[in-house]
Amino acid sequence: LGGGNHYAEVQVVEEVYDEHAARIMGIQNIGQVCIMIHTGSRGLGHQVATDAIKTMEKKMKKNKIPLNDRQLCCARIKSKEGQDYLAAMSAAANYAWVNRSCIT
Repeated sequence: LGGGNHYAEVQVVEEVYDEHAARIMGIQNIGQVCIMIHTGSRGLGHQVATDAIKTMEKKMKKNKIPLNDRQLCCARIKSKEGQDYLAAMSAAANYAWVNRSCIT
C-alpha cells in the first residue's frame, strides 16, 4: 500500500445517500461489505510537489512576488513552469491510478 496515510479498510454500508452513484460503484444494498483502499503514487506526487516548489519559488522571487509560505507558491498555468507541473502531476496521478488498479 505504501507508507504514511495509506490503508486498506473493511467497511459495511449502513446508509445510501445517492442510489445512482452507489450503483455505479457496485454498492447494491445496505449491509454490503466493501473494501476501501487508499494508496498513492509511491512518493512520486511528493517529489513532483517538492521539485515544483523549488522551481516556482525561484520564479516568484525573480518576478518579485512576495510569498508568506513556500507551500503556496504558484505559476501561471500556461507558463513553462505551470505546464511542467501539470505534466508531472498528471504522471503521478496516472501512476497512482495504476497502483490502485493493480491492488483491486
